[in-house]
Amino acid sequence: MLSLNLDLDRSSLEEIAAQLLRRNPGAYQDIIMRQANDDVSASLQVEEAPSWCVCGNCHNMNSAIEQRCCGNRNICLATGGIFSEICLNGNILDVAMRANEDTFADSPDRSNANFRYYAYRQYIYWQHGRLGAHRRLVIPSCCVRKIRERYPSADGRYKRFSSGRCRTGRLND
Repeated sequence: MLSLNLDLDRSSLEEIAAQLLRRNPGAYQDIIMRQANDDVSASLQVEEAPSWCVCGNCHNMNSAIEQRCCGNRNICLATGGIFSEICLNGNILDVAMRANEDTFADSPDRSNANFRYYAYRQYIYWQHGRLGAHRRLVIPSCCVRKIRERYPSADGRYKRFSSGRCRTGRLND
């Protein structure tokens, strides 16, 4: 990993932050909304894994259909480096968004909601390939948890699994 030792004054840091936020306005929205919520990640913390969990990293989900574990007893799928690179890496997800922009002539903002959406898509492509229209699969709870920890909702609320068809690559929540 590249390590830079930059001695920047406050004014320079503020200018860099402003430039980054202009490039990614969705990040600004996430920062502002997150400040309104004291601690979103606390709602995701579970002291004990549910009885249906094999890997030890799952948490209870809103519906019975979502209560699915990766099934790996030794190494949870969500703790592996490949999962992190494919499903949590913001640069990879940004490329996936750009590829979808070409297909749908749409420009999703770079908010946590859309990063979550694309992280879920990346997981499905990685584990199952392209499913096609009207086909959806449940993502293991441990993987959903890691994605939500990395790209949290500002209000702590998340959509449930939906078996319906998604017409565009844009998330509208």
